[in-house]
Amino acid sequence: MSELANTKSRRILDDKSLADAALRMALLSGAGAESTDIVAAGAGPEWYFDRTGKDLDAILAGTGLFPAYFTDMMSVGLSTGKLPECLKSLHDYYLRSHQLKQSVRQALYQPLSMLAISLLVVLVILVKIFPVFATAYESAGMPVGPAMAALLCVGAFISAHVWTCIAGVLVLSVIIFMSCRMKAVRDFVICLAARTKLGKAVRNAKLMQVFSMGLDSGMDMGEAMAMASDISGVDMQGSYDEICKSRLGFVLYDRGIVTESDRRILDSGEKAGNLPDAAAYVAASMMDSANARIQAIAARIEPVITLIGAVMAGGIILLSMLPLLEAMLSIG
Repeated sequence: MSELANTKSRRILDDKSLADAALRMALLSGAGAESTDIVAAGAGPEWYFDRTGKDLDAILAGTGLFPAYFTDMMSVGLSTGKLPECLKSLHDYYLRSHQLKQSVRQALYQPLSMLAISLLVVLVILVKIFPVFATAYESAGMPVGPAMAALLCVGAFISAHVWTCIAGVLVLSVIIFMSCRMKAVRDFVICLAARTKLGKAVRNAKLMQVFSMGLDSGMDMGEAMAMASDISGVDMQGSYDEICKSRLGFVLYDRGIVTESDRRILDSGEKAGNLPDAAAYVAASMMDSANARIQAIAARIEPVITLIGAVMAGGIILLSMLPLLEAMLSIG
């Protein structure tokens, strides 16, 4: 029984690295390269193994570098004899995912920077500016009001315990960072995300992607759907017989997997005897739709974060000026 020469634990590759690895492996697999070369191209030259040992998907899973979806799709490619095509689809999938995450980061970078600057301005106002206004108002016999008095207490506390506050922020940041790296936390977040409309849309797109690959390999619709259901996590139990007896598009539409437009495309592909291509087109369309929804969410978040920062800074400045404005109005 073969074992990897290097069994140390390593972090899962990011989406860009996964896309590059899938492309390298696809090129070598399509050229009929040895399994050793394919593994080295994907996981790195230090991961060597006995050629008479495990399958490629099991070897890559053992490196700890590849997510379950990557190795599951490789299993599909190996079982259907479509490994190069499978790896190319993984390259396209992870490349789109990387580009999407980059666009989200770029969309959020500016508003988050503005929010951080606004928080810094608020802290400076609370610690340095508010006490000056409070002293001036007290000398003039002007009441500061309950809101400003509460903010003065907050500013005094921060000023008196500045190092404690900094240490608390650092400890909280470390806790959040370490929590994000824990598998249990990531799995919990993924589970919550999967229950959202967007998460369901992404899982449905994965279902159609794997289903189309199964059809392209020569599987019947029931077998392809069973495999796609296992990999994507979409519960299609009891639908295999329905798919074999009825039109695929109607079954998926009734279960809320595809839209009316996609149903018609699948129905036309099935009637024309070209269902694999129709399913692949629908899968790509569904993934593009999910990506567009994510970008739309990011676009909505940007002005919200900017508005929050502006309201925080502007509101505190307005509170500091209220006693003076009240005094001016009373004089007028």
